[in-house]
Amino acid sequence: MYRASTSRTDAGFTLLEMMVSLAILSLVLSAVPAFYVRLLPNYALRQFANDVANESRRALQDARKTGVVSQLIVGADQRELSVANHKLQIPDGVLVELVAAAAFGSLSEQQVSFFSTGASSGGVLILSNESLSVSVKFDWISGAIEVVQ
Repeated sequence: MYRASTSRTDAGFTLLEMMVSLAILSLVLSAVPAFYVRLLPNYALRQFANDVANESRRALQDARKTGVVSQLIVGADQRELSVANHKLQIPDGVLVELVAAAAFGSLSEQQVSFFSTGASSGGVLILSNESLSVSVKFDWISGAIEVVQ
C-alpha cells in the first residue's frame, strides 16, 4: 500500500508561495514600461545627434572629393538642419544651438563649413531636451566630427 509523504522536502511549491512570487513579478514588470517611456525622448535626441554627425561626415567627404565647400546650416525658424542640401527635421522638444567659430550669413542662420582640405570652420552643435544634452563637435583643424554626451 502507498502512503502519502508528510515530509516537507518531498513537497513542491505551495499555492501561497506561487501567488506571492507572481505578485512580486507583476509589480516589477509593471514598472518597466514607465522606465522605457522616459528613455524615448533621450533616444530620439541621441539618434538625431548621430544622424547629424553622419551627414556632416558625408558632407566633409564630398567636399574632399569634389573640391567644393559643403555646409551645415542651422535654420532655427524652420526647425530643420541642412547638411550639404540634405534636410534633417529637428525632433519636437529638441532645442538646437550652434556655437560656430566663424559666423556667416544672417542672425537667424548659422553654419559650419567643410573645406576641400579636410578642415572645417569649426564649432559645436548643442542639442538638448528637458533631461539630456548632446553635443556634436566640429574640429576646425582636422575636420573631425565627434558626438559627446
